[in-house]
Amino acid sequence: QGKPKLSENCSAINEIRRCTCLEMPDRLNTFVLKVNNTQEVIFETADDQQLNSWILAIKECINIGSDGVDVQLLPAPFSDTVSPCTGSGSTDSINQGATHFNLPEQIYQKTDYFLASYPWFHGPISRFKAAQLVQAPGIEGHGVFLVRQSETRRGEYVLTFNFQGRAKHLRLSLTETGQCRVQHLRFPSIVEMLNHFRLFPIPLECGTAYDVKLSSYVVAVVPLQDLSPPPP
Repeated sequence: QGKPKLSENCSAINEIRRCTCLEMPDRLNTFVLKVNNTQEVIFETADDQQLNSWILAIKECINIGSDGVDVQLLPAPFSDTVSPCTGSGSTDSINQGATHFNLPEQIYQKTDYFLASYPWFHGPISRFKAAQLVQAPGIEGHGVFLVRQSETRRGEYVLTFNFQGRAKHLRLSLTETGQCRVQHLRFPSIVEMLNHFRLFPIPLECGTAYDVKLSSYVVAVVPLQDLSPPPP
């Protein structure tokens, strides 16, 4: 029980990842922590299982108590309003064949019940559970997604998706008229937002070389008692 190699708050950790073969050619079971965007500290574990356990545990500590936006979107070059698009798979123009999704008036104040009719909506599951679900297919599940309630902000929602085998979280909100807001972007509805990001990459600000479009979704398992309509 010697002195720890690193004593930092989890909030100071910006990145945790496996070391590459080029970084540590003779030590396979190592990972690196990037702290405050400057310092990098390398740790070695006994085996691959312990390595995965450490990485998962540290990621969970970083995420505890925070349902904030993990990913930022590039600023819109002209307008913050995104035109609706169809789910036909055509990428000629997001304006072609536009279809608006109109919410019934009585549903506006009962958004959770309305969203529960969609198989991609998982309700009040935790951030950790959502990450596990979208990460399950590994890197081949790039683009797999689900929508859930925010753990910390009642009335807001989170799009959780698989990005190269890792879970990313993007907060969104719905207005009283059913419009979906994703940071500075606005869509006619949450369905239009999902359709749009199935056809066009999510404009991530992180400077990655990989685009991500939403692909298939994780089907929610909803208890029967949760399907009953809310009281009028």
